Amino acid sequence: MVAAKELEIERVILDDQSARKTARTMMLKPIGTVGILVLGKESGFIGKVKPLLDRLIDVNFYLSKQFYTKILRDVGEI
Repeated sequence: MVAAKELEIERVILDDQSARKTARTMMLKPIGTVGILVLGKESGFIGKVKPLLDRLIDVNFYLSKQFYTKILRDVGEI
């Protein structure tokens, strides 16, 4: 995060909630793994988010059922 500030980078990739909070206090915009997938779909680099989310869950990446459903609804996959 310090390097991001020094390099005047706005966004940082973080999944840890406490790190995200710290980033916000440093006026950085955190984005997580799921956010990267959503941006990938919006940009046309990814066709579908659901199979990628399912794979992440398969390797023990935690997503609440509510967040999973929200993301799929937001990207038009349910």
